[in-house]
Parts: sequence; C-alpha cells; structure tokens
Amino acid sequence: MDEFTELLHIKKTRKKPKVGDIFILQPKEGLYYSGKVIKTGIESINPFLNGWNLIYISGRPATDKKEAKFDFSQGLLIPPVVTNNKGWYDGFFETIQSEEISDQEMNLSYGFWDEIKKNTKMNMVKF
Repeated sequence: MDEFTELLHIKKTRKKPKVGDIFILQPKEGLYYSGKVIKTGIESINPFLNGWNLIYISGRPATDKKEAKFDFSQGLLIPPVVTNNKGWYDGFFETIQSEEISDQEMNLSYGFWDEIKKNTKMNMVKF
C-alpha cells in the first residue's frame, strides 16, 4: 500500500453525515477507500470534540468509485477517527449510501491518546 498524506476533492455538500452513512475518499487518482459513520454528535469532556463524528475507514481499496464498498471484515485502514463535518463540506468525503451499524462495528474496542498530557495512559473511550 502506498502512503498518502492528502486527499483529492470529490464532491462538496452541506449535508451533515448521519449514523450508518457510507462515504468514499480518494487519496490519489484511481484509488478509493470507503468509510462509515459510526456515531454523530459525540459528547466529550474535551469541548473541541463535542458534536463531532466517529468514523471507520475500511482497508479495502478500490480503483473505481462505484466499486468502493465498506467491508469491516477487511480491517481498518487506520484506527477509528473522530472528525468534524469538514470532510464532507470541503468535498473530501462523498456519501454514497447508508446502512445499519453492525454489532461488531458498534462494539469495536478502541482508545485515544491525550496529546496534551503525554504521560497519561491511553484511555479506552466509548462514545
């Protein structure tokens, strides 16, 4: 897998993502990945994250946007991500369909580092 640090623009929208939305992202020409919105409107002790979204990005690549499918069984490309709506507003994420969240997706165990307090342990978080 090639590394990438930027995403290409696909399609801008003002629609907010909803739980279960499947979206695509394009790191370079001819390469697509799909993601899924697991939770929206997150409540957090960190005020900067309040109202954000928990997303998963599937590790299954596709060469065509129509072939991009979210497949949780293929593993995740990167760990779960908490993000705002700018990916959709700025055109980096394009919602292509919506489906229910599976129990396996909902119950994935994950955690986030506290970057401000570098000496603290990784906290397991359930949003």
